[in-house]
Amino acid sequence: MNLNPIVMLRHPIRFIGAILEKPNFKKAFFIVLLPTALYALFNLLSGLAIDVFETIKYGATSYLAWIIIAVIIYFVAFLAKGKEIRGKFLPILCAISIIWLLVALLMLVTFVAVYSSPKIFALMMAIRKSPIGTNEVAQIYSLLSNKNMEGLKEYASAHGINLELSDLPAEADLNAFYNTMLIAEAISLLLLFYIIFVYPLSTIKAVTKLGYAQSFVWYLISSLIIVPCLFVLVLHA
Repeated sequence: MNLNPIVMLRHPIRFIGAILEKPNFKKAFFIVLLPTALYALFNLLSGLAIDVFETIKYGATSYLAWIIIAVIIYFVAFLAKGKEIRGKFLPILCAISIIWLLVALLMLVTFVAVYSSPKIFALMMAIRKSPIGTNEVAQIYSLLSNKNMEGLKEYASAHGINLELSDLPAEADLNAFYNTMLIAEAISLLLLFYIIFVYPLSTIKAVTKLGYAQSFVWYLISSLIIVPCLFVLVLHA
């Protein structure tokens, strides 16, 4: 499995075709593990205690989704091509693992964007140490993205978040954060497009060797399970 990122993004069908010809289960297994490793690493870098149970749960759901998606694509390919597909489950499993490499890139982009400014990083550390939940953190990210400092101060006061004035980012920090988040959101949308649409469709086409129109129809059928599976089991963190 040659993990050339340029080929991976520019020529997904060619990239998947090469994996189908020379599958490497060990490499695929560790690729699926990569988002879980990043999940633990980012928590550690954020000053959060690593929840072993949550980390194991995240890894287990990733492997479960990997198998489910591979089974669905194998089943769809079998319906489309019949006996020609026999013996191709392992290659499909290896090809599908690339989705988790894209998920890892998505996580990396998000982490770098959120902590791109030292002031923002310090603010997030103060927030993380406060007894607030995920919804409150999301609200604070929203206030930062909109450069609403007065709203941030009021929100921090209302929720008992202890922020010193020196912790608050300056206008330049907020502008840099805002621009970085815009770029990160654009990259994230592109990666989501590859995760949800391009790679499942390309895998079906590469395995069945059908035309784009037929492959797209089979993708639509399989996406009824694949897309919810990705969102529930993979993209939830």
